Amino acid sequence: MEHDIEQTKKKIGEAKKEQAQLQQKQASYSRILSENEATLARSHGEMSTLEVQLENLRTVLEKDTAEKIQLEERLASEMREKMGHEIAASFTEKMTQALSERRQAAEMEVTKMSNLAAIDTLKITETEAVIWESKEKLKALDLKIEELNKGKS
Repeated sequence: MEHDIEQTKKKIGEAKKEQAQLQQKQASYSRILSENEATLARSHGEMSTLEVQLENLRTVLEKDTAEKIQLEERLASEMREKMGHEIAASFTEKMTQALSERRQAAEMEVTKMSNLAAIDTLKITETEAVIWESKEKLKALDLKIEELNKGKS
């Protein structure tokens, strides 16, 4: 019986020791959890601040972009007005000349392609003539062979 009491006391002591260890682990995990929650809350706060800053920058950027586009359009309009008729005529003349040169080059290319097509057609015709001539020779040879075969029979 005394032995059982000793065993029970020993088990109670071990259980208390284990309970103390588990309480220490719980305290440690609670501290880590608390730190993580604090870090998360700080991160959310920083993210909110950055989102507000981002939205402000986006607004400023959109405003500046709209203003830039407006200025560019106004500048282009003023430049077109200042170009005047003389500059516009010169520009038109240059464009007409460039288009004329491009058309001439295209016509030359078409002519070149037509010549190449004609050369190919000539080669085809020559080949057809050679084939026709070969067929005629073959017919003549077939007739001679037939005559020789009739002469032998």
